[in-house]
Parts: sequence; C-alpha cells; structure tokens
Amino acid sequence: MARYRTPPEKPGPVPTLRQLQSGDAKWGFVCCAAIGCNHSAPMAYAPLIIRWGSDVSSNKLRQCARCTKCGHKGATLRRPSWVNMKVGLQPFPT
Repeated sequence: MARYRTPPEKPGPVPTLRQLQSGDAKWGFVCCAAIGCNHSAPMAYAPLIIRWGSDVSSNKLRQCARCTKCGHKGATLRRPSWVNMKVGLQPFPT
C-alpha cells in the first residue's frame, strides 16, 4: 500500500500592523531569528504604526528588528499567550 504525501499548504497573506493590533492583543513578542540566541522582547504595535503606518506589512518589522542582545537583524513575531478565562491574554510585561 503506497502512502501519498499531501503537498504543504501555501501560507496565507501576511498580516498588516493594523491586523496584528486588532482584537485583544495590542502588543506581541519580537523574537531574535539568530540561531542559538533565543532572545525575545515585548513590543507594542502603536509606535510602529505611528512610524510606518497601519497598512504596512508585518514583514517590515520582521526584517527591520534588531536584537538588543546579539545585534542580529531579523526576527519572528509571537502573539501573547492566553492565561485563563479570568485574565485573558497575557498582560504587557512591566
């Protein structure tokens, strides 16, 4: 019996900064893309929207972010985690 692989699905459209900010999460984690660094930092989306505009692709942030730990340019984005029904999304770290 031959097993067939299903082709991987093409990724959907890249969200804009406005789409990232919509809903409950007004911030997210920017994670260093350098192998072995594993540094991440919280970042509010509002200053980025003021700087670049709300309709810019979130790829702009992925490409322009620079790690404050190792200096590598390039990042991945991660949404805040869900805590529980009472708290909701993780609050911005202080």
